Amino acid sequence: MKLSRIRLDLGVWFFSLILGCGSLQVLATEVPHVVLDITYEEHTRQVHIQAKTNLSPQSPKFFLSKDATLYSVDTTRPLAVAVSQSIDTHIFSLINGQRETSVTIKYSLMLPESNKPGVMADMSGRADWSGSSSGAFLPGSRIWYPFFNKASTTHLTVKTTRGLLAIAPGLQTEQREQDSYQFSVFDMPQPIVGIDLMIGTWVVNKKMMSGLNKEITIQTYFNEGNSDLSEEYLTLCERYIHFYEKLIGPYPYS
Repeated sequence: MKLSRIRLDLGVWFFSLILGCGSLQVLATEVPHVVLDITYEEHTRQVHIQAKTNLSPQSPKFFLSKDATLYSVDTTRPLAVAVSQSIDTHIFSLINGQRETSVTIKYSLMLPESNKPGVMADMSGRADWSGSSSGAFLPGSRIWYPFFNKASTTHLTVKTTRGLLAIAPGLQTEQREQDSYQFSVFDMPQPIVGIDLMIGTWVVNKKMMSGLNKEITIQTYFNEGNSDLSEEYLTLCERYIHFYEKLIGPYPYS
């Protein structure tokens, strides 16, 4: 897959600040939290996912792509959750009058082949989901995880074959090899709308910089063929962070 990604949350940072009052409103209300355990099987292009979250009167509904094959739905309160369908989504709803309940769902997705003509762009021109033996891409716009139609925080654990690395929003808190597998763990404590997950054979380069009030890690993930762009991207990212810190305040991520 010919994808590249900078491990920076500049876009999220700037977009959140531009929203202004909207961001304050998100913080003033309950923010859903989603825990995802993900396994990518590169030879079959299948993604197996276990997702845990809560439904409550403040966040009574979430959506999941209808392309997902559901295996199980478990709740801490029997008969508290109704599952229905729209044209393109599964809908999980807290039944009226029910109190907060934990929901655990297990499901899988079969990704289209990444080398199939036209599969790498959706109707908006944005890269669409796809998979191959060398990687995968799941854009948040595909609603591949429980989506509450508002910002949520996340914790992701991604299991891949050794040699494949995962990239997701947030802070990478762990990366380890076990047997023939690679495990990547990410925490996103800041609410975000839309989680993009990328998996590939990346060339990773890193640079430390001094922000207004803390050290910031900048990382680039490029394919072998365009990894020579890394130094330029690292330099430009440092410059942009300094610029926007002076303009709108300290960079809030690590």
